Amino acid sequence: MEGDRRAVQPQHLGPLVLDCETLYFNSTSTVADHYARMLQLQTWAREVAPDQVIGWYGLLNNTSSANYPYYRDLIAADPNAAFFPSLYTSSVSETDWNTTLTADIAKAEAVDPDVPLLPYIWPQYHGGSTPTSLDYTFIPAPQWSVQLATLRELSLPGAVVWGGWAISETCDDACQTEAPTAGWLDATRSFLAETATPHTDLALGRAATASSVKASGREPALAVDGDATTRWGSAYADPQWISVDLGATYEITGVRLMWETAYAGAYEIQTSTDGTTWATLHSTTAGSGGVELIDNLTGTARYRDSFAVLRPSGRG
Repeated sequence: MEGDRRAVQPQHLGPLVLDCETLYFNSTSTVADHYARMLQLQTWAREVAPDQVIGWYGLLNNTSSANYPYYRDLIAADPNAAFFPSLYTSSVSETDWNTTLTADIAKAEAVDPDVPLLPYIWPQYHGGSTPTSLDYTFIPAPQWSVQLATLRELSLPGAVVWGGWAISETCDDACQTEAPTAGWLDATRSFLAETATPHTDLALGRAATASSVKASGREPALAVDGDATTRWGSAYADPQWISVDLGATYEITGVRLMWETAYAGAYEIQTSTDGTTWATLHSTTAGSGGVELIDNLTGTARYRDSFAVLRPSGRG
């Protein structure tokens, strides 16, 4: 065994993720046995990867609260660890995905708040999606870009982009052909480029007003609270607007819009120095949703208004 373990010693310094999907901490009847097996596997992994972060794929998703002490003991035995939960997509609703993400974050904090969280994400819809016609199809670029941006906005240290393989049902020959040109790839490139040159968010935490509010929990302040899992939602009627008081006058060089499933197909971005007289800084009839980066703008403003003329989706 010693020679075998050395033979598979990894040659990179990225995280080492152990995937044993039948060894979980869900059941009280098996948890002690599973813990003993995983502790041995983790010890062997550390022998061949002395400097790498080591963690377990999907274990966070599959540990009951009663068995948190076993997970804590596993971490205590090797503190250079990370959580690697699966955070896959099963519908077009970002709310569903955000709910899973929020639950993962809460669970990680309950087990050990000092251990980093690096979720597995996948640019295809998972099997068993709603509707099932989505199964294993590629996630549209707008939805994927929002997921990437959400992870960054929540200050997670990173994520693992998982991919299917040709010999499995997760990515057949047609999938393999489509993969290089699927929109998620360009969305990922755009995300990485934007991350490399971050900008100041002048609207963060500023006073916001809107033409309408869909329901409690969708107030305009939630559009600028810095939490990517919250949002403003308008009534289902066109047109609608949201306005933000930046608190002082600034030069505006660009705007970043992060939409949920609902988005505006046609909208204007207007600016004002007094909140009364408005000038159109940008106008489009080809809004695509997701994360829209509007660069190379020139304007001076204290107030910024997004005026949505028409939505292409049936959501508020």
